[in-house]
Amino acid sequence: MARDRRKPTPAAAAAGPVRDAEFDALLELLQAGPSETTELFSNSLALLVDRLHMDLAMLTRITDLGYEVFWWKARPDFAAEPFLFSPVGAFCDRVVAWPQRTLVIRDTRQDPAWSSDPAVVSRGVVSFLGAPLWEGGEVIGTLGVQGAAPRDFKHPEVALVAAVAKLLSKTLEIETLKNQLHLAREALELSSAVVEDSA
Repeated sequence: MARDRRKPTPAAAAAGPVRDAEFDALLELLQAGPSETTELFSNSLALLVDRLHMDLAMLTRITDLGYEVFWWKARPDFAAEPFLFSPVGAFCDRVVAWPQRTLVIRDTRQDPAWSSDPAVVSRGVVSFLGAPLWEGGEVIGTLGVQGAAPRDFKHPEVALVAAVAKLLSKTLEIETLKNQLHLAREALELSSAVVEDSA
């Protein structure tokens, strides 16, 4: 059987190195083996800011009062404080409402769904990628990456954000299990001490 010796199209040739570069960076992150959960969070978000050339990457959790930012990474000259105290809830709402899909917004100014949103306009967010954070089969928060310039996100970039969100979701689940185990052990030790005193 003759092999297909056709050369890849320019678009396919360009997509290959981009895909490899994005996931090589993720592989390097995993191989580095951060010793602490906080280090993994920081390195993961820094990877997204750097590789996607965005302003801010942040993790939010769903609370009774709305969305709370619990970890973030911004480019050095970006004023992140307004977003840390009050993330754009409309983005988070959309991610939570459609958790099976990564939210991709290339230019909020060109999309009527976002160009009329006061929070989006006043904050100057133009591009955004968002994915859900899961724990125990439920969405508990979001991973969001945003920028002040339009971005034509490539498929490997979207996949990278989804992969990082899954990695951090598993990390959060492990931390929750470790905390539950610690509490159970403390309760068991307390019960044992009470029984010994009674005896």
